[in-house]
Amino acid sequence: MIDIDLVNKPFDFKNYCIATQDEYPMLFLGFVIKNQYDDLRIQLSEKYNPISFIHFSKDRKTFTALKGIKLTSNDNVAKLSRQIELQEKVVMNLVVYENLLNQFGFACKETYSYFSPGVYPIDFNNLKSVCIDKFNTDKKIFQHLLNIDENVFEFQKFSSMKLFVLTV
Repeated sequence: MIDIDLVNKPFDFKNYCIATQDEYPMLFLGFVIKNQYDDLRIQLSEKYNPISFIHFSKDRKTFTALKGIKLTSNDNVAKLSRQIELQEKVVMNLVVYENLLNQFGFACKETYSYFSPGVYPIDFNNLKSVCIDKFNTDKKIFQHLLNIDENVFEFQKFSSMKLFVLTV
């Protein structure tokens, strides 16, 4: 059992890398890490080649710690990513972003609160239609990624999986 008081402690930065410029734009599936409790309870299966990294905001003043996997964008999401990068040069706000998503058949109605410059959420129900990775049709990707045993109730492992397009 992981001590719940760890929500008051910052996570250990030494376990996180910083993605390089050439890794962006990135389609990412995973979890936002806010504290030591999150860092300890979210342990991902090595089968999926998980990464733990710090994603800096566009102005480099704030960051988001993430654990998860990089996905291989399909053509539709690659086009969306290019449009996001173009739009960032003009003006990008939530309304503009939602309109962009709509043009590509996606939405962020459940995840819009994560929107910030460089962090563009896409609702998880779009997973099957954003990437070409083999597991995108895995109906149990959540439990497989988190190594959750169906026969054991490990409530501390449960967390909300997010899908993002990340830019720098």
